[in-house]
Amino acid sequence: MTQPSAPQVRAAVAGAARTITPTWPLTSFIAVNPASGHLRRPMQALHTVPGETPTRPEHEYLQGDVDLGVLRTAVAEVLPALTTADDLELAGRRSTALDVAVAALLHPPVDAASASDPERDDALDPVDQYLSQSLARFSADPVWAPAPGTGLFDRFRQLAGHDRTVPKRARTTLLALPTTAEAAIAEVLRANGIGAASRAAVVGAQLHALPGWASHLAWRAQHTGDATLTDLVACRLALTHALGAVVDVPAVDAAAPASDRVSVAAPDAGWVERTLRLCVGDTTHEPAPAERIAVSRVLRLLDPATRTTVWQTATETAYRDGLMATIARGGPADTVAPEARLDVQMVFCIDTRSEGLRRHLELTAGVRTFGLAGFFGVPLRYTSLFGQQPREQYPALLSTGYEVTDQAVDAAAARRARDRRALAGAVRSTTKRVASTPASAFGWAELSGWGTLVADLVRPVTGNRDGGRIPTPDTVLDVYEQIPLDDRVVAAEAALRMTGLTRFAPLVVLTGHRTETVNNPYRAALDCGACGGNPGGANARAAAAICNDPAVRRRLAQRGLSIPDTTWFVAAEHETTTDRLTVLDRHLVPDTHRETVDRLLAAAAVAGDALTAERARDLPGAGERTSLRRVRRRATDGSEMYPELGLANNAAIIIAPRAITRGVDLERRTFLHDYDPAADPDGSALTNIMTAPLIVAQWINAQYYFSTINPERHGAGNKTVHNPLGDLGVLAGHTGDLRAGLPWQSVAVGGRLLHEPLRLSVLIQAPLDRIAQIVAATDALRALLDGGWISLHARQDPHQPWQRYRAAGFTTDERNPS
Repeated sequence: MTQPSAPQVRAAVAGAARTITPTWPLTSFIAVNPASGHLRRPMQALHTVPGETPTRPEHEYLQGDVDLGVLRTAVAEVLPALTTADDLELAGRRSTALDVAVAALLHPPVDAASASDPERDDALDPVDQYLSQSLARFSADPVWAPAPGTGLFDRFRQLAGHDRTVPKRARTTLLALPTTAEAAIAEVLRANGIGAASRAAVVGAQLHALPGWASHLAWRAQHTGDATLTDLVACRLALTHALGAVVDVPAVDAAAPASDRVSVAAPDAGWVERTLRLCVGDTTHEPAPAERIAVSRVLRLLDPATRTTVWQTATETAYRDGLMATIARGGPADTVAPEARLDVQMVFCIDTRSEGLRRHLELTAGVRTFGLAGFFGVPLRYTSLFGQQPREQYPALLSTGYEVTDQAVDAAAARRARDRRALAGAVRSTTKRVASTPASAFGWAELSGWGTLVADLVRPVTGNRDGGRIPTPDTVLDVYEQIPLDDRVVAAEAALRMTGLTRFAPLVVLTGHRTETVNNPYRAALDCGACGGNPGGANARAAAAICNDPAVRRRLAQRGLSIPDTTWFVAAEHETTTDRLTVLDRHLVPDTHRETVDRLLAAAAVAGDALTAERARDLPGAGERTSLRRVRRRATDGSEMYPELGLANNAAIIIAPRAITRGVDLERRTFLHDYDPAADPDGSALTNIMTAPLIVAQWINAQYYFSTINPERHGAGNKTVHNPLGDLGVLAGHTGDLRAGLPWQSVAVGGRLLHEPLRLSVLIQAPLDRIAQIVAATDALRALLDGGWISLHARQDPHQPWQRYRAAGFTTDERNPS
């Protein structure tokens, strides 16, 4: 057997790695589409990938209410051939192929209605058990990490080769292997008789045996460079070989491209007969052979994968129909008294939670709101006044940001505050060290969990990520020194034109968002994804400083975008667990605008109360009678499993002027990005929106979607048994694979779903030819649309019906109201 070369090994690993999605560490946890490695195929093809599924079990769809018109539309969308098929002659009655399919879906084969076992078996075989423990040591504890110049595999080989818990013969075999990962893989493949035809399948099996660790090492390879997926393949193959186990060739290569269709057996005879009798309306009818054959031809298309795809499409169609009808009805008339109206414009993140506060502020204070990605077009590497290292506050689509730092206005006050933080920092450091250092035998896993609990419980007293209850001295960001003027002008113009904000009120508030929660390793998942899983206040402060810069304003005026001298930009943060609004850098607000800021905060308090009461109806353990104080106390309750619901139930993104949704209750399910085509004559702003915020919204949607429908593979399990491994992720208990995705409590309470898993619906109000050109020029958008990962509806103005985008162009969907 010829031994493969290093380039051949690297090619095999690279091919298998295409289906691995990198997962961010806990402190910068951001949304990813866990199935992004399969985007080159239709989403329905995930049915053919081992361990994957693109839909819920069929019995779950059958439990809900069914709109026959919606179901019929879904069948036509998934199986368009049935719309042109010949009618069937059944017992002297004519039935369309769609009629037959709908009847069959409502009464599927008997076994389709049975529930499957939702429990996950976290037990690993000895190879994966030992390997998972070893990777935890290497990744979370510097003592075990590879030395500079050595690879993760060589470190594993050396340590496992001297570990007396490993059989002596296996230790000898490990130490005899080459020191480089590529050479070790090649040697094991040769020794086990794995030829070129099976190489890719074997390599892929190693990665998919521990998908959580594979996702983490994929991120690590890109960001720290101290470990690679080749190391993981080498470690698992080497250990399997050393223990004398057979390196199997999998029957199905999990890393191979999925087929577009599932192989289909002949439909069950009983199902055929039952469907036929339903269509003719006679339960005693004895079908003729020709009738059986005709019905069988239709049912052959309704294999289990296709049936669940139709049901999933129907639930999404029903939601989208309702959303469009709600938009068409519009909101209530403006009832804010003229004397109570605030001459304020507020720019919020497009986050679904911001939709609620925007709606209540417009109803109670008459302010005008806008939606923009929450980093406000200013990517930062931000170091707070007492921060030890910069935070990467920019979307994952970007690779870097501007280095900015907080500068104290009063140096003496800063020194006093620093001294007060010294003791608090010591407490946190000690507890975190316990929480993030797994012992070699994993005997301290429980202690690590308790350490994290103690650290989080003391945070409200000792200070949270930005200081907590210890006051932070006034600061300014060194934006002018660190961001060139030309870049500041470009950022300001792009942000303002993208939202259509070209006429200005005296006060413009750029509002980021943050979440405060304790004893929650996944707290970053509740912060701003556009800010790298961090609070968005720093980006809002930087953007406000840029827009207040006289030099920037002069340049903008030359470009036809004039900001009056009487307009002042301020930064704020919406705390999403308590719905409180905080104005940042108040020491910079001119005297002329302080009264307006005070009035805004008073109005925001009223709006926040209304939003908290609204959210309480959905929070497990709360309800309409729960006091606002008790709901807000969840932010500092270390035992609370549901401090808030995050972006659960997200289902759509609307890219349009706020006018079409103002006053409309969108139930905190939509991302809202303002867009005014008149302010974007060349289409550059729409291009930026569709190729960045839209893509990120799909990532968020997909992460919630797959954490709900496939929690065994793409979820993080139950919070109550989480053991954090430092910053890397969590284990479910003491052992097992590193868990990726969202905790079950992010999407459900017990067996009841809090998140309805729907693929993202995209609604855009803009010229259709402009949208089509952007899609045609963007590979990522075409893959999402052509593969059925998202749907796109658009219209040029409110007087036209929504049209559905398909590969052949836009077509009018008569079901949807204008």
